[in-house]
Amino acid sequence: MPSQAVTIRAYAPAHLDTLIALYHDTIHRVAARDYDAEQIAAWAPDQPDRATLLRTPRLPGTCRAGRALRSRMLRDFRMAKRLG
Repeated sequence: MPSQAVTIRAYAPAHLDTLIALYHDTIHRVAARDYDAEQIAAWAPDQPDRATLLRTPRLPGTCRAGRALRSRMLRDFRMAKRLG
Protein backbone atom coordinates (compact mmCIF):
# COMPACT_ATOMS: atom_id res chain seq x y z
CA MET A 1 0.00 0.00 0.00
CA PRO A 2 1.48 3.38 -0.98
CA SER A 3 2.02 5.82 1.85
CA GLN A 4 0.12 9.07 1.88
CA ALA A 5 1.57 12.35 3.10
CA VAL A 6 -0.24 14.11 5.91
CA THR A 7 -0.08 17.86 6.23
CA ILE A 8 -1.00 19.50 9.52
CA ARG A 9 -1.82 23.15 9.23
CA ALA A 10 -3.15 25.84 11.53
CA TYR A 11 -6.90 26.32 11.64
CA ALA A 12 -8.43 29.07 9.54
CA PRO A 13 -12.11 30.10 9.54
CA ALA A 14 -12.32 28.82 5.95
CA HIS A 15 -11.90 25.28 7.38
CA LEU A 16 -15.09 25.44 9.47
CA ASP A 17 -17.44 23.91 6.90
CA THR A 18 -15.06 21.02 6.30
CA LEU A 19 -14.71 20.35 10.05
CA ILE A 20 -18.48 20.48 10.54
CA ALA A 21 -19.01 18.04 7.66
CA LEU A 22 -16.33 15.69 8.99
CA TYR A 23 -17.84 15.74 12.50
CA HIS A 24 -21.40 15.27 11.21
CA ASP A 25 -20.55 12.46 8.79
CA THR A 26 -18.45 10.61 11.36
CA ILE A 27 -21.23 10.68 13.96
CA HIS A 28 -23.96 9.76 11.48
CA ARG A 29 -21.98 6.90 9.90
CA VAL A 30 -19.82 5.44 12.65
CA ALA A 31 -21.95 6.11 15.74
CA ALA A 32 -25.07 4.91 13.92
CA ARG A 33 -23.99 1.38 14.82
CA ASP A 34 -24.30 2.11 18.54
CA TYR A 35 -26.87 4.91 18.95
CA ASP A 36 -30.44 5.45 17.84
CA ALA A 37 -31.57 8.22 15.49
CA GLU A 38 -32.71 10.55 18.30
CA GLN A 39 -29.34 10.33 20.07
CA ILE A 40 -27.44 10.91 16.84
CA ALA A 41 -29.63 13.92 15.95
CA ALA A 42 -28.97 15.42 19.40
CA TRP A 43 -25.24 14.78 19.08
CA ALA A 44 -24.74 16.01 15.51
CA PRO A 45 -27.73 17.93 14.13
CA ASP A 46 -28.12 18.41 10.39
CA GLN A 47 -28.07 22.20 10.85
CA PRO A 48 -25.34 23.08 13.39
CA ASP A 49 -25.23 26.52 14.97
CA ARG A 50 -22.40 27.99 12.89
CA ALA A 51 -22.53 31.33 14.74
CA THR A 52 -21.73 29.60 18.04
CA LEU A 53 -18.94 27.59 16.45
CA LEU A 54 -17.38 30.74 15.00
CA ARG A 55 -17.44 32.74 18.23
CA THR A 56 -16.37 30.08 20.73
CA PRO A 57 -13.38 31.45 22.69
CA ARG A 58 -10.02 30.16 21.60
CA LEU A 59 -7.81 28.38 24.10
CA PRO A 60 -4.02 28.29 23.78
CA GLY A 61 -2.99 25.52 21.42
CA THR A 62 -6.50 24.82 20.11
CA CYS A 63 -8.53 26.00 17.19
CA ARG A 64 -11.82 27.74 17.80
CA ALA A 65 -13.86 25.32 15.69
CA GLY A 66 -12.22 22.26 17.23
CA ARG A 67 -12.87 23.60 20.74
CA ALA A 68 -16.50 24.33 19.88
CA LEU A 69 -17.00 20.89 18.38
CA ARG A 70 -15.44 19.20 21.41
CA SER A 71 -17.62 21.25 23.78
CA ARG A 72 -20.74 20.45 21.80
CA MET A 73 -19.79 16.79 21.57
CA LEU A 74 -19.39 16.51 25.34
CA ARG A 75 -22.64 18.38 26.00
CA ASP A 76 -24.55 16.34 23.43
CA PHE A 77 -23.05 13.09 24.67
CA ARG A 78 -24.33 13.87 28.16
CA MET A 79 -27.78 14.63 26.72
CA ALA A 80 -27.77 11.47 24.62
CA LYS A 81 -26.75 9.46 27.66
CA ARG A 82 -29.72 10.87 29.60
CA LEU A 83 -32.05 9.90 26.76
CA GLY A 84 -30.99 6.33 27.23
